[in-house]
Parts: sequence; structure tokens; C-alpha cells
Amino acid sequence: MTQILMEIADEMAQGRVALTLEGGYDVSGQSRSVKAVLKELARASQINKEDFLEKEKASYSRIEQLVLQIKEIQKRYWKSL
Repeated sequence: MTQILMEIADEMAQGRVALTLEGGYDVSGQSRSVKAVLKELARASQINKEDFLEKEKASYSRIEQLVLQIKEIQKRYWKSL
């Protein structure tokens, strides 16, 4: 996600981007997340965006099924669904 935000910032804001940190309950998870974002900002990440997108596309059908299940559950509370 940070790579995508940086690409948008390059196109739209001369590379400027602002990020905020939200608190969390899993301090070790938050630590890993912050480190990953900082690596992206420093352009020192080993993540290949194309490889990541391919893996994501492979999961689309599974994700779509989960979204449909959630929508079905929420229909009675959200009339627009």
C-alpha cells in the first residue's frame, strides 16, 4: 500500500506524502508494520509489487466469497446492501 501511495504522491504532489500512526493492541505487529512502511519510504524494500499483485489476484475468488458472506450478514442493518 505504501508503494501505491508513493506512486500517487509522485504523480500528484511532487512526491510529498504524509502518514499517521494509529495505536494498536499488538505492539509487535505494529512494530513490524511501521518498519515495513519505513523501508518502503526509504525505497529499501525487498517486496516486488508485481509479484505481490499476482498473489493477490490468486486470492480474489476467496476474498469475494468472504465479502459476499459479510454483506449477507449485514443486510438487515444496512438497507443499501
